[in-house]
Formats: sequence, C-alpha cells, structure tokens
Amino acid sequence: MSGFCRSRPLVWPVCLVILLLFSTHLLADEPPTFVIESETFSIQQANLYKLGIFDEELAEHDIVARMQKHEYELKDYYELQNHRRSYWMYIVDNKSGKPQRIFISFSLQFPQTKAWIFEGDHLRSFDPVRTVADVLSTQVPPGRSYIVAMRLSGGELKGKASIVNISDFNTFMQKVKIQQHVSAGVFGAVAIMILYNLGMLFFFRRTYFLYYAIYSAAALHALAIFNGYTVWNLSELGVVLGISGCALLQFCNSSLSLPTSHPRLYRVSLGFMAYSLVFAVYVWFTASWAVIALSMPIVLAYSLFVSLRRALRGYQPAIYMTIGWSIFLVTICLTVLSIQFPRFGYFSHMSFLGFVSELCFFSFAIGQKVRNAEQIALKEHKHAFNQLKKVFYPHQIEQIKAGRELEDTMPTGRSEACVINFDIIGSSKLPPSLAKSFIEASIKGCVSIINESYNSEDLQSTGYRIKEVGDGFLCSVGYPFKTPKGMDAVELSIDLALRFVSIFQSHVDVLQNQYPIYCSIGVARDYLEGYFPKVGTIEYDVFGRAIILATRYQSFRKQLFPNSVPGHIITVHERIFERLPHSLQQIFTRLDLRKEHMSIRDDLNANVVYYRIISGSEASAGPKLAI
Repeated sequence: MSGFCRSRPLVWPVCLVILLLFSTHLLADEPPTFVIESETFSIQQANLYKLGIFDEELAEHDIVARMQKHEYELKDYYELQNHRRSYWMYIVDNKSGKPQRIFISFSLQFPQTKAWIFEGDHLRSFDPVRTVADVLSTQVPPGRSYIVAMRLSGGELKGKASIVNISDFNTFMQKVKIQQHVSAGVFGAVAIMILYNLGMLFFFRRTYFLYYAIYSAAALHALAIFNGYTVWNLSELGVVLGISGCALLQFCNSSLSLPTSHPRLYRVSLGFMAYSLVFAVYVWFTASWAVIALSMPIVLAYSLFVSLRRALRGYQPAIYMTIGWSIFLVTICLTVLSIQFPRFGYFSHMSFLGFVSELCFFSFAIGQKVRNAEQIALKEHKHAFNQLKKVFYPHQIEQIKAGRELEDTMPTGRSEACVINFDIIGSSKLPPSLAKSFIEASIKGCVSIINESYNSEDLQSTGYRIKEVGDGFLCSVGYPFKTPKGMDAVELSIDLALRFVSIFQSHVDVLQNQYPIYCSIGVARDYLEGYFPKVGTIEYDVFGRAIILATRYQSFRKQLFPNSVPGHIITVHERIFERLPHSLQQIFTRLDLRKEHMSIRDDLNANVVYYRIISGSEASAGPKLAI
C-alpha cells in the first residue's frame, strides 16, 4: 500500500502527457485552412471551422474553453445572421520555417470584426489595419496556428468558404495600392458624371439627367458597400438599391421616350418600379440577401432589354445604353465569380470598372441624345424660318436671328412713291372650276417679278407688294424699298405695269376662252407711310394717298368705258406722266377731264388723265409693248 502511494505522484504527469499527445494527434488530423510555404504568399481560405453564432459577444475564457474542448465543426460554407455574432476558426500551417507576419482580409466591412490566435490557455489579439473592408494583422510562428475570428453582421449572408485571404506585407500593400488606384478612378469618374448630369439638368431642364445622377449616386453607394468601403448593412443596402432601381427605370422611361414609343413597356416599367419599392421595404425589415440577389439584376436586365428594343428600331442613343448595360452586367457576373472561385480573384474589381464603362457609354448616349435634340431643334428652327419666308423678307429674318426687334426690320415714316393697282376684268365670265386657279396663277405670275433686284443689305428692290385685293393686288415702287441704283421710280412703275399686262395675257392665252378677259391698271404718285401697329398682331403695312389715287385711277375705266373695255387698260396719274421720258409719253392717250365732264374721285383738282389700251394680241407681243 505504501509502495503504491509512493508511485502515485508519477501517474498524473504520465496521464497529462498522454492526453496532450492524443490531442495533438487529433489536431494534426484537422485539414488546414491556409498553408504558408514561402515568405511571399497570398492564400485564399480552403475551409473554415464553425464555433457558433451567438446573440452576445463571448468572453475570451469562453472562447478558450470551447477551443480546448474542440467545440467546432469543419464547414465548406460560411453563414451570417443579422445582428448576431458569428465565431469561426481557421488553421494556418506555416511551413516556411520562420515566423511570418500575416494580413488576414475579410470581405466587406462589418460593424465589428475581431480575431485572436489560440495559444493553449489564452488568446492573443490581432492588430487592426486601417484600410477598406476588414483587415487584421499578427505574427504566426512556424508550425500550426489556430485563428479565431468573430464578425457582427448587418444582415443575413451565406456562401462558399472562400472569401477570407491571408497575405504577406508586400503582397498586401500591392493589393491596397491597386485598390486605391481603382477606387480613386471610379469615385472620381462617378463624381464627375454626377456633377456633369446636374449641370446638364440645370442648363437643359431634362429630367433624365436628374434620374441618372440619382442612379449613379445610389449605385456607387451600393458598390461601396459591396466592396467594403462602408459598413455592411443589408437594410440600408436594400433601400439604396430600391432607389437606384427606381431612378434607373425612370431614366429609361424618360431618355428612351417609352411613354410615347412603347406604351406597353412603359407600363411594365411602372410595375418594376413598384416592385423595387416593395423590395426596399421588405429588405428593410428582413435584411435578406436572397431578395437582394433578385433586385438589381432584374432591373438591369429589363433596362438592357428595353434599350435593345429601342436600338433595333434605330434609336441611336439606345445603342450606347445597350453596350453600357451589357458591360456592367458582365462585370457583375465576373465579380460574383471571383467571390465564389478564388482562382478568378483578379476579377474582384470588375464591377467597379464595369460601372465606369457604363458611365462612359451613357455619356455617349446622352451626348447623342442632346445632338439629336439639337438636330431636331435646328430642323424645326429651319422649318419655322422657311415658313416665315412666306411672310417676311430675307433681311427681316436675318435681322430677327441677329436679335433685332421685328419693328426695326422695315422702314417706317413718310416718303414719296409710285403705287400700282392691278385688277382683273371679266373673271366672272370664267367657269367656276377655272376661275380660282386662273386668278391665283395670273396674280402669282405678276407678283413674282416685283421682288426682282432685291438686295437685303441696301433694302433695294424693283417693287414692294402691299397686299392682294379681290381679283388684284397693290404694289409700290420707291418705298419702302429703294429702287435699284440708276433706275427711276416713275419709269420703273410704268415698266412693271407693261410687264404685268404681258404676263397676264400669257395666262389668258392658255385658257383659249371665247370670252375676253382683261386687266385694268392704275398708276399714281404721292406719299406713302410705313408702320407697325401698336396693338394686336404686329404686321408691317403701308398706307397713304398714293394708294388711294392708284385705286381711283384704276377704277376710272368704268367712266371711260361704261359698257366694256376694248382691251387691257393702264391709267396714269398726271404726276407720273410728267416725269416719263418722251418715248414713253407717246404711248399714252391724253383725256381732258373738263371737256369730257369727268372727274377722278378723291383727286378733284385733276384736269387731265392719261391711259393706254392694249389689245390681247399686242399684249402677247411682250417686249414690243413699250414701242
């Protein structure tokens, strides 16, 4: 009995050694998560060991106890629950033969992330590293080390155990530099595009610029969350994606003109907008990643489909939108691929680059849309001014384009001028089917020569059409347009009258009508005054005694030939006749009003009148009229 007691102190050390050897054997059989074989490394996790998910943070002695009792389970996937703390364990085999400083990188940025190295009876904390996402650092000795990590999630998430990476200092810094360059470029490009669209909104007042600015800001926020620049919060992310989806759909509706070009697609778009809003509310309360996975991809795919439909119908801006959305969708798929399959890790920043590419192509689309709008505006502008040419003279249109007021584009005030009153005699004898077309064609032919020698710079012209009256028209010579250099207004007015007769007769000859149709012309000289009315429609007009006299002399034919006129007749005011050269005076017949007991209405002081009768055959001779 005494011998047993003396040997008893040796039993406990032996048992402890056996227990440690057995535990070491068990741990050695556990597959490692990371294996370091050299001083330069970047290793993606191969597995993880789940310690558990808890509502409250575990004390360090509780973690140590669980590790000592091997209360963990090998898993090939990770799981995160909203507002709960997930504890995992990773095994690192350092086969390099020397201590190595490792930088462990977790995807995303969580509200709380901690890590420790388990050293048998206590934990040694990792040092936090200030960078994007969650990165911690510590030194691991040669051999096997056990890392315990805790993460507090802002939403539910589940996936393949391949999102954690360890690397050495130099490799880690290279990654950080690349990430900084990519991030700076992306955030700078997006900020510029947002400011650009807001500026375009200010200048052009097109709502699609506002929608795209909202979409860009919301999408950038979402990408920042996905890439670890801001804290992972699924509820916030759902709202951001809902806003982004609604803004994107509104941008499609506005920029692609869906309400008018595709009413059915527009109604479908409104349905997707309602879905985005419902989705945002649902995610806010559930924080479910599965719902988010069905959100933006659906909206982007629909936007791509709509833009493709518009592109196939020849709408050029939609071509650039189709390319932009295609690239963005492909890069999102590549980013997801890089998360699920570590060997595609170089695709991790593709979503950022795809978003920048989308921005570039959308700037092309917006530029093309603005160019189209400008071309439409120029076309409408050109059409409008082409229509104005029917009402205004070219110099008026040019001056209006230059910023001058309409009232400053034509001469105003009083001046002497010659006025011609042209009237058709006997048009009522024509059949109704021919009367209208004959009157329009003959007057148009006569009026067409009035603007000969028109000079927009010096405001010179052969004559000025005052207006059409009944079966005739009024025109002036010498005002408001000056006569061409070297020409006299009186001679020019008689030349126009003779040419009117010739042109009119050419239209009569076409009719081959048995009823005689003639024209009556009165030519007078007195004052005219141009003006723009102060009220109502602003339309340039002239009035004055010259118009009254020309009208009275034209109608004097009814006194001279009360039954019927033997031919075309030109009646001339005495002030016109006096200034004619002798060669032209000889072609007119003088009539003494006193002897014939006649008078000119509104010109009671007139003593004589001059007229010329031109037969149809003589009028057809054209240039021989003045001989």
